[in-house]
Amino acid sequence: MIQEFKFKKDRYYKAILKLVNVFIGLTDYELSIISTMLIHNIKTLDTASRVIVREKLNANVATFNNYIKRLKDKKCLIETKDGLIISDRILNSIEDGRVDITFNIIE
Repeated sequence: MIQEFKFKKDRYYKAILKLVNVFIGLTDYELSIISTMLIHNIKTLDTASRVIVREKLNANVATFNNYIKRLKDKKCLIETKDGLIISDRILNSIEDGRVDITFNIIE
């Protein structure tokens, strides 16, 4: 079965992330952080971009940093020399606007 859905950009990332979240296991707020980065084309989460994402989510510094640590622990944000980047595991799931999920029964 193929089902097509259309979303505006501001809702697209959150919707597709919720779909693949069954396999990733993020909280709604963690999904909001990742989708906010994607909506605003933030490739690297550094000092300046943290401020942008925090302001968009109306979050205080301590709470935001706690969620960033959780995203790092879950390997959804990966440390680089330039800052944190979204894991390929997430990016590959959403890059072409199509998610194919196959279910197999195992015994």
